[in-house]
Amino acid sequence: MEKRHPFFAFALFVLAAGAAFAHQPRLVNDRPSIIVRDPEISQAFYARLAGNPQTYYIRSDAPLRLYVNLLVPDLPGIETDYEAAVFRETGGKEELLARLDGRIYAWRPFFEPFGGDRYLLGPEYDEPVPAGAYTVVVTSPDNTGKYVLAVGKIEKFPPGEIARTIVALPKLKRYFDKSPWTAFFNLSGVFLLVTIGAVAGLAALLGS
Repeated sequence: MEKRHPFFAFALFVLAAGAAFAHQPRLVNDRPSIIVRDPEISQAFYARLAGNPQTYYIRSDAPLRLYVNLLVPDLPGIETDYEAAVFRETGGKEELLARLDGRIYAWRPFFEPFGGDRYLLGPEYDEPVPAGAYTVVVTSPDNTGKYVLAVGKIEKFPPGEIARTIVALPKLKRYFDKSPWTAFFNLSGVFLLVTIGAVAGLAALLGS
């Protein structure tokens, strides 16, 4: 039986470890429409209303557990008057499944240790739904401001996603009004730097 090199096993462990820590980040800024792929996979869409609603499109060929959660970065003066309306498309019409109204919800502080950032946790929708097409429309009274839409609850962090996260982390820190350099002064930074070292070492090992 072939033995794995200890460094190879360590690299696999590091690459898989991210699933236990964080949403897959998606920087969508003020795009008016966003397609949500793999809606049961835990993803966080970092968005900004810039005068108009934003619509998230979800389609599944199989029944799924549809999870949607509104959050905002915990910053001075941040508004929590966002609303997310969840619709199911049936027969060419839209059926309202839920209206997540941040204006009447008691938002709760939430610290995310992997990224080292603080949020306010808002209303959520979490229900099993049949296969089909769904939309989530996010608005506020003035349609301005930052918010985060979390979708899905299955934590998954494959190697390709790790590479995308490395690129996204400094931009995410700006979303929280922090220096991009702070992206690596937390658990995510340690994880990513160790991962880079592990992959580089593994590549050197395989190439020798």
